[in-house]
Amino acid sequence: LRKQLVITFSKDGELIPTVQAFFRILLSENKSFEREEVKIKLFEKGIGKDIGRAGTHLSNISSFLTKVSNPHLRQVVEFDGGGARGETKNNYRVIDQYRDVVTSALEEVKAETVLSPRGDQGETIRSTAS
Repeated sequence: LRKQLVITFSKDGELIPTVQAFFRILLSENKSFEREEVKIKLFEKGIGKDIGRAGTHLSNISSFLTKVSNPHLRQVVEFDGGGARGETKNNYRVIDQYRDVVTSALEEVKAETVLSPRGDQGETIRSTAS
């Protein structure tokens, strides 16, 4: 599982830094995060030029979680709402027994500052291990 997470978190792709930031948010506290709270925290991490754009990024992350090719992500995170792509999800949480393995995978990857996945002018993503 850890190896699969490291591979996913290391992929080249515009969405990957936001996925890393999403998991860092979920790991910041041992609780469920409501959708609006995640959007705000993404925005605070520099993802999206406003809360609405941060919500768009969260929608993309949610779709990524439910892709058929990502069962390992669904293994470590739980959420309310539809499990299918395109359905609104809420109350995201890293399952307790997987918190250490997700943390370890993210620490191995340690993303640097990159351009926005959406390429918005002046928008950057600051993925830090905080």
